[in-house]
Amino acid sequence: MVGLARTSQPIEVVLHGIGAVQHAVLRRRYGFWEHTAPMVWPSPHTYSEVRRAARSALPGCRWRLLPMWRYCITWTKPLPDTHQPESKRGIVHG
Repeated sequence: MVGLARTSQPIEVVLHGIGAVQHAVLRRRYGFWEHTAPMVWPSPHTYSEVRRAARSALPGCRWRLLPMWRYCITWTKPLPDTHQPESKRGIVHG
C-alpha cells in the first residue's frame, strides 16, 4: 500500500525537503502528471499514526517512508500453522 500522510517528526521534514527538490526536477523534466487517485490534503493522519495502525492491524508489516511525501506498507499473510491439530486450525469435518 502506498499513501500520503502529514509530517510530524524532524526526520520527515528533512526527507520531504529532499522530495520537494526531486519533485521540482521531475516536473521540469516530464511536466505535470494529472492522475485520478483521490487526494485529501492536508492529510487527516500523521506518518506516526499510520505506522502505528498498520503495525497493529498487520503484524510483521514493513513500513518505509519514501521521498515526495509518500509511505509504503508491505505485508505478507502468514501461512497457516500446519503443526496444530485440525480442530485448533478451525478445520471442521462433518
